[in-house]
Amino acid sequence: MDIDFSRHPVADQDFQERPASGRTERRSGKRTKMLFKVGIVESAQSHSFCLIKEISNEGMRIVHSNELLPGDEVSVTLEDMTVLKGRIAWTKGRTSGIRLDEAIDCDRLLLQLSLERRSSFARALRLPIDIPVTVLSVNGRKEMIVRDISQRGLKVEHDGSFREGMLVHVILSDGRERPAVARWSKGHFAGLLLLNPFHPHELLSLKAPQKD
Repeated sequence: MDIDFSRHPVADQDFQERPASGRTERRSGKRTKMLFKVGIVESAQSHSFCLIKEISNEGMRIVHSNELLPGDEVSVTLEDMTVLKGRIAWTKGRTSGIRLDEAIDCDRLLLQLSLERRSSFARALRLPIDIPVTVLSVNGRKEMIVRDISQRGLKVEHDGSFREGMLVHVILSDGRERPAVARWSKGHFAGLLLLNPFHPHELLSLKAPQKD
């Protein structure tokens, strides 16, 4: 079964994970891949994390938290930094279908993503963001600003007291807490590796500042 970009499908209301089993559905020689990948969706008004639930040569279905409307031009950045551009074809709740501007080779792209994930140089997608965070460490309790965030880490601006290898505990403004370690520190910025990464669904509530 292909993604039908002219009709609203049943919304993925529970946002349950579908295993990336590689199952392929066929009709008229076209194929739709079921998967569960983190991406970043960007429109003229905003950009935020999204979950890519289905992808084909012509389009994709995503779950997102920012407001998207039919006709909006968007780009979706994948884990390997590939950027796919298209237009919102339909939207229902937090689920939208995107028709790509240019057809892709879906099989080749998914193989590329699989190889990238296994690479020792793989980096998680980072969303530029400015949100407050409380950090507990041997230096006490400090209020800081998160400058970018990923599934596995944070880049924070601090007072210069961080040192590489320092164990800390971070508390986001919404109450979520994570133990972390400072992977690097340079000047007033530090990269924190989360010892308990965010679940992909948790990323949906993280939004970059609205564009002017």
